[in-house]
Amino acid sequence: MDNPHSRQLVKLLQKIAEKRGIHETFITFLELSALTISNRYYLKQFKERENRYLEIANNLSKEEMDGFAQMLAALIEALKYEADSGKLHDVLGDIYHQLGLHNKWKAQFFTPMGICDMMGLLTVSNPPRGKHLMVNEPCAGSGAIILGFVNAMIRKELSWTRDLTVIATDSDLKCVHMAYLQFSLYGIPAIVTHGNTLTQEEWSRWFTPMYFIRL
Repeated sequence: MDNPHSRQLVKLLQKIAEKRGIHETFITFLELSALTISNRYYLKQFKERENRYLEIANNLSKEEMDGFAQMLAALIEALKYEADSGKLHDVLGDIYHQLGLHNKWKAQFFTPMGICDMMGLLTVSNPPRGKHLMVNEPCAGSGAIILGFVNAMIRKELSWTRDLTVIATDSDLKCVHMAYLQFSLYGIPAIVTHGNTLTQEEWSRWFTPMYFIRL
């Protein structure tokens, strides 16, 4: 992992994990960060999500809360580092595998970015100019396939903040939070749903800031 901010995020995770374990630390970081962004931009569910945020925070020390805030700052910088290079990358998916967390949760393996980029180029090989694109991802994971699609839009000189809407679903709340965080911080207009695509069950929706604030 050659992103210095990603390395810093991993170090911060491992520091708090000395007390709470890496699995609990990772999912707590994801949920706190997702709640922080959602409560800033989606007021319809503010009370419910603020109560959840406080429930988590009340069980953490000040040092731990400061650590989680530093993690979010590191994630923001890590994604900015990738975006500034001209190509979006699945930073959280990489960290998920680097820390061996896929072995904890049902042996999940996310699609490598190289394959996602190739799939994106095939899908956006002849993009309709002046048309709004809508992409539906029924098994979002950490959002890598959508990031590959956006990378293809970048190569085709299309605006993903203006000309794209993403609908993404996953039954694993951890994955919902990962995808939501990366879509939010990369400026992708999206609704990330915690639900089951096959049974059409739905438990919550997470709207990214750019869904409301289009450039």
